[in-house]
Amino acid sequence: WYATVRQIRTEAIGVITGQLDAMVERGLTRPDLDTALAGSALFGMVVTVALDWRTLQPERPVEEIHTTLAHLADGLIGSPASPR
Repeated sequence: WYATVRQIRTEAIGVITGQLDAMVERGLTRPDLDTALAGSALFGMVVTVALDWRTLQPERPVEEIHTTLAHLADGLIGSPASPR
């Protein structure tokens, strides 16, 4: 099962990193963004929050979880005009 989980993780991070690369190319985020690290960080953040929500806080509305994750992701990725 370890190999399967590792493959799924690798593929998911690859998709996220690919999207971040495209954002950098289109000038939608900072040109110096380390997309591989940001992709891994976003994946880990979402997995951790999802597990926490489903196991410890299932009464919280999914919309609240989504909004919070979106704000955190925006802070991580930033925009070309975001001061760093």
